[in-house]
Amino acid sequence: ADNKEDVLNKISQDKRFRVVNLLENNKKYDNGYRAIHIYPSIDNFKYPYEVQLWFQEDYDYNYWMHKLTYKQCNDEFMNKLYKMRLNGEINS
Repeated sequence: ADNKEDVLNKISQDKRFRVVNLLENNKKYDNGYRAIHIYPSIDNFKYPYEVQLWFQEDYDYNYWMHKLTYKQCNDEFMNKLYKMRLNGEINS
């Protein structure tokens, strides 16, 4: 696949997986996290594990966010950190 959208489209077509697109902001406060989450399905009710696809340009920030702040800070605070990163005030 050539880009994020191609990867997402190919995986989404496979009915053996439930796919969650986190490539774009989907929250009230954008925390900057970008990924595709894939849940292999045993049946319609059981998803035994999660696979997260992180793309190279998102890796550093996603890793930093998961390691230091994920589920420890509220979304509004994470949004402020993300904006600071975009403005060059902090580096991940």
